[in-house]
Amino acid sequence: MRIRQALIGCVGLSLVLSAVVRAEELVVVKGATTRVQVAEGVKRISVANPSVADARPDGDGHAVLVAGVKEGLTELRIERLQGGDLAYTVSVISDLQDLLSQIKELLSDVEGVDVKVVGSKIVLKGNVLTKSGYEKVAKVAEAYSGVILNMAKLDRTEMSKYVEAAILRDIGSDSVTVRVNEDTAILEGIVYSESDAARAVEMAKLRVPVIKNLLRVQEVMIETDVHFVQIDTSSASDIGYNVLKNAGVNAGANLEGGSGKSPVFSFNVNAT
Repeated sequence: MRIRQALIGCVGLSLVLSAVVRAEELVVVKGATTRVQVAEGVKRISVANPSVADARPDGDGHAVLVAGVKEGLTELRIERLQGGDLAYTVSVISDLQDLLSQIKELLSDVEGVDVKVVGSKIVLKGNVLTKSGYEKVAKVAEAYSGVILNMAKLDRTEMSKYVEAAILRDIGSDSVTVRVNEDTAILEGIVYSESDAARAVEMAKLRVPVIKNLLRVQEVMIETDVHFVQIDTSSASDIGYNVLKNAGVNAGANLEGGSGKSPVFSFNVNAT
């Protein structure tokens, strides 16, 4: 009998625990009000310490308004018309400056986001350059949804440039161009085999899920410039210029001088 009662108690406890969603942190500024959306409709609201925070249904019955009364912590539980209960740990703070410093530290490595206080909200603005940075901003904004207004946007133009450069580097061809539009990469240009085209597509898929292949396969053509040179191979036996033969020379010998003496030759040259 005791075993049966224990089993029934365990089953009942497990059902209660399964009906309650894991408690989330809700930050509220003292004197300000935060709206919690409840799509299934609000059935009942309970606050552990009403002196710290006050909660009441919104006019349409699909949201709860949580107001910060004094600095401190309390538990908030919202019973929905359908589904399990929503549980929150409400943190009421008197000043946003401390929280602002924490948010700036959390987002210090995200390029393009600006964090500042506007009224009773911490506003996130700017164009975030990377998808991972934008996802981090969204997570921080969700964790502190009560006091953060997320107006940051993902700058897909800058991110597309980085992705295009990465794909071109992976493909490694000067004849291919890449254009990235959100989750789609468009490949254009010329490749010289079907295998090169398939490889380019596979490389692009590593960066972007959707590929539009506009590559053209072109046969390899080798261009050769040929120059013909005519060389005269004729040769001559005479080298140089015979001045005496071609200039017209009159030569005579003067044998005067007697025997035993060398003859004297004289030359008369008439030439132009």
